[in-house]
Amino acid sequence: MSVVLSGVALAKSFCQDPNESLIVKADKSAICLHHYPGEGPPVLLVHGISSNAAFWDVSDGLSVAKTLQANGLDVWAIDERGHGEAKQTKTKKRQRHGWQIDDYGFYDIDAAIRHIQLHNPNRIHYIGHSLGGMALAPYLYMHGANALESITVMGSPMNFQHPDLLWQLSNRVAYITPPHIPTDYLAWMGSLFPKNPFQIDEMLFAPGSMTGKERRQMYQRVVSPMTRQEVLQLHHAMKNGAFLSSDGTDYRTVLAETETRTLVIAGRGDYVAPTDRVYGYYTAMGSSDKHWLVVGTDFGFEHDYGHLDMVISQSAQREIIPLLVDWINRSDTQSVFPNGPLPSRQDTSVH
Repeated sequence: MSVVLSGVALAKSFCQDPNESLIVKADKSAICLHHYPGEGPPVLLVHGISSNAAFWDVSDGLSVAKTLQANGLDVWAIDERGHGEAKQTKTKKRQRHGWQIDDYGFYDIDAAIRHIQLHNPNRIHYIGHSLGGMALAPYLYMHGANALESITVMGSPMNFQHPDLLWQLSNRVAYITPPHIPTDYLAWMGSLFPKNPFQIDEMLFAPGSMTGKERRQMYQRVVSPMTRQEVLQLHHAMKNGAFLSSDGTDYRTVLAETETRTLVIAGRGDYVAPTDRVYGYYTAMGSSDKHWLVVGTDFGFEHDYGHLDMVISQSAQREIIPLLVDWINRSDTQSVFPNGPLPSRQDTSVH
């Protein structure tokens, strides 16, 4: 049974704000839930790999969580174990390194949903970015979809059949990475320079979509460490062409059994999770009420959005986040999110 603990200190190194709950599970791992109270239905925001809950709340002017809250929704953002303000347990010990993606879905997301249900009886709207969408599959595999009213995934791959730059990189480094990968420190150092080496900025967001200040805030607040087991599970997905559980289950079969209404969003300029990889999520979903949206200039958007700026940018605040509010409120979704055919790696347009 989960134990929920709260603190009151404002200056903190771990989860202890009045609107935060440190949830300690039976295996002694812990998550932190950040609550943005509202009178409407609950929304759970789940960050991606090497990220944390600050991804959804970078600043007052760049906050998905506060925008959803301002629209009357009851918003919860999770720091999964080892991320953000869940880097430590209640006793201030660093969380162990041996978890993989399955653990997020089996335990962390489940603990968050159970806690939310204690405070809001309505079914939950799930929004996951990148690995946050992938980790939903292990949750569905273990717990089913009864607690969910809707599913939104943004830049979440499920098709791993085509080698690309990230596949080649994982193939080289997966087995030599340390147990704890300090990507947060590397990102903080990168924020001190106007541009990162190796075209990292270009891989993560579209040119001109983020200001220099927003870029610094993102690198300094949003990045968390990674673990070797996460990298290995992603490497095995690329090697096998499919995202598999630790017992060998193809998670596409789990999604095929899910009837919850679903929105899948892909960035036209996303080099981390290209549109054909994300389209694999859409095709895998069994719901008859599913929608596919590519955010790019060909479809009337301001940018060919990349992996991060589809959430962390002023333009996303203007034109993508309002669509999420409409989606949660069921505002004419069939015309806003029309279904579309598979976009190729050469042409990611939807006809």
